[in-house]
Amino acid sequence: TLDLEPLPAAGTYTVVLRPTLASGSATIRVVRDVLENILTDGTPLPMSLAVGQNAMLSFNAVAGESYNFVLTNYASSPVFAGSAVTFLNPDGTTLKYCGGLAGEGSACLFKAPNTGTYLIRLNETGMNAASYEARLNIDFRATLVPGSPIEMQLDRIGRHALLEFSVATGQVITINLANIVTTPSNQAVLMTVYDSNGSQI
Repeated sequence: TLDLEPLPAAGTYTVVLRPTLASGSATIRVVRDVLENILTDGTPLPMSLAVGQNAMLSFNAVAGESYNFVLTNYASSPVFAGSAVTFLNPDGTTLKYCGGLAGEGSACLFKAPNTGTYLIRLNETGMNAASYEARLNIDFRATLVPGSPIEMQLDRIGRHALLEFSVATGQVITINLANIVTTPSNQAVLMTVYDSNGSQI
């Protein structure tokens, strides 16, 4: 599979195949990618991709905002594989690659460096057909102050919380998470902490 960037101009393009010191046979076809706009409020965007088909989703981002992308109700055939997710800057360069997402429990988080229109490229693994709901959320963000609890409303599937706090060198802290309610009930809520360099501790 060869995934091309958005083509710069209308016209006739040529694919050249060069067998290496061999003869043989193969089947080739060209497939139009699905092009859609996606909202940043968690509204599910239903997607249905044919065998060998990929998708490109565009959205407007604000500099400094953090976003989280998930796929829900994911299914693929003939094998369950996953969709490789790449975020592209407004100039077409790669902002972040997230590997394969395959439904609940996997997500892709990124922060927009500039205000503009970004693209999410979704490439299915191998020659699979796939269906899913794509969801893009602006994350809940707040600053933690010792002794002051914060009520978080993660009211949409795929919305995460980014909570910052400051400490002195060598300071020991404990983070308490309480009053957890999920819909559906009794779902896991994962918590990780990263240092100022973005490394998980």
